[in-house]
Amino acid sequence: MTAEPFTVTADVSYRPYRVPPRCRKARPVDEVFTHYISIPSVTSNDAPVVAIVPDDRKIAASNPGRFRETL
Repeated sequence: MTAEPFTVTADVSYRPYRVPPRCRKARPVDEVFTHYISIPSVTSNDAPVVAIVPDDRKIAASNPGRFRETL
């Protein structure tokens, strides 16, 4: 059984500088676009059961102050 993909919709707005016609100076222009991201779904049998996480304790011991543990 295949599940439906999960779709994320993001509305993005930004202000790039554009040179209008018959002008020399760039001006900020508001632009908006919608981006759709489809994330495939998997069954529990197909899903990974482990993640490999490196053990950084040796690195943290050699560089005190670089890593911090919060309890």
